[in-house]
Amino acid sequence: MQMPRSSVQAGDYDRSFGQDGYAETPPFFGAWLPRNFAGLTLQDDNILISALALDERGGRHCGIIRLAPNGSQDMSFGIDGVVAGRFNANEHAQPEALIALADGPIILLGLTADPARPFPQPHYLILEPNGQGPTPSFKLEAPDGAAAVIGSGRLTALGPHFMAALTFYGIPGQPTPNPRVYRLNLAGDPSFPDGSFIEIGLTPGELEITGLIQLDTVFYLSGIRLQTGLPDESFIARYTVDGKLDPMFGNNGSIIVKVENRSTHVKALIQRPDGHLIVVGSAQDDSVSQAMVWQFTALGAPDQNFNNGDPLLDSAARAWHSASLDPAGRLITFGTGARLEHKRYLMDGSTDPDYLPSAQLIGIPDAMLTLNRGANTLFAYNATASIGLIGTVAAIQN
Repeated sequence: MQMPRSSVQAGDYDRSFGQDGYAETPPFFGAWLPRNFAGLTLQDDNILISALALDERGGRHCGIIRLAPNGSQDMSFGIDGVVAGRFNANEHAQPEALIALADGPIILLGLTADPARPFPQPHYLILEPNGQGPTPSFKLEAPDGAAAVIGSGRLTALGPHFMAALTFYGIPGQPTPNPRVYRLNLAGDPSFPDGSFIEIGLTPGELEITGLIQLDTVFYLSGIRLQTGLPDESFIARYTVDGKLDPMFGNNGSIIVKVENRSTHVKALIQRPDGHLIVVGSAQDDSVSQAMVWQFTALGAPDQNFNNGDPLLDSAARAWHSASLDPAGRLITFGTGARLEHKRYLMDGSTDPDYLPSAQLIGIPDAMLTLNRGANTLFAYNATASIGLIGTVAAIQN
């Protein structure tokens, strides 16, 4: 007797979500104006999305919407379903990341800049869970004469504290400022012993922060060290909550992530429930870039149970930009190749033969994020359209 074929195919669209499997960011100021995806997070079963919303004069605003679990826009959120505004009324605004606290407010990390002097400065604001009411804005202290790198913001929250990480650039000809990690409570009070932030200066060279994980007693960072005349390398570091490197991790608190003699760029950091760490990104020589996955133990040693402890290189994509874990612990990666690519790996690092990425995702390699919801995984990216970029969220079957 032949069994009926299931209509659920891992890797294909979940067509019960949005419009046949995907949802576009709705207009903030007009249907023919771009709205670029910037951030993605869950609020209970709902989905919060932040976007760069352009007005008819080219002004830049932070926008937030909320989607119901089925991908439809929640019109009870904010005003007529949207929140849009700026940190300072006459300055451009740029959203970086957002997060919703359990049974609490929404925090949006972003940048603000004078149009006559586009030198972005970091701010954050706190919104009520329904996106309504006053939205106080707070400034984060930047290095003197420095500006924040657009797209570098990372944001997490746990208990009464939230953490943000930002990469900075300085005046041409001057040394590049170190990245900063901030830790505050919801009242804006500093939560590091010596203030609201620490500077990350692990090794000489220009550093970029690419990942931030906050736990009760420690936090993890991933990043890239850019080197002139030498291949770039990446790192993972673990700090205690007082802002000191944890000597129990790796080599006195950090490990170098480098694939042979290739430029190695870690683009995202995630952690398994058992503490194992996974980085995804790329390894590139003079002519070829391959997507990379590498798994480490909770203490920073290569995990011998995942691809025999070696970095997993994949020619099907040039780089993985983000990743998430499904309920079975399988790793789902999202990145760039001939188009936007996605793939699933089993617990030992082997390719999952049951995951067939038939969903065709077309967009640009900018602000690509993944978020697992159990039955499906959300892929957020910026799709190209005649009006410019439109932030898009696709739901892919697990």
